[in-house]
Amino acid sequence: CAWEIFTAFAFQSESEALRRIDFVALDVVSEAGGGCASDALKALEMFSVGAAECWDPNDRSKMMKVIDALGRREFDCKVQRMASCIRENMSVPPGIPPASASLYATIPRPLSALALLDLEDGPDQED
Repeated sequence: CAWEIFTAFAFQSESEALRRIDFVALDVVSEAGGGCASDALKALEMFSVGAAECWDPNDRSKMMKVIDALGRREFDCKVQRMASCIRENMSVPPGIPPASASLYATIPRPLSALALLDLEDGPDQED
């Protein structure tokens, strides 16, 4: 849910939020050459909170006011960087059949703050 991700990023540094978020991609597939692919991660790499939906339009309106107060574009960028960081650090052990990749995909825990250093921009970063 966009709201839960927002609260993780709103009240701590980006690298600290990444240490606390557990991402489980259920659609991971192995690619030729040893890489991984996930439609869920691709969607997060193009994330826009403006396109996020909520069951109750009144709840969505309230959440968007809070998100707008802290910066909609900044939030979108943080989610996109998080997805890129996860994708770059995700791996599937060699020899795992593509159909079983989701069961064996690993994301190092916690994600290293060093993995974000090249992705972060802006003066609000504390690490």
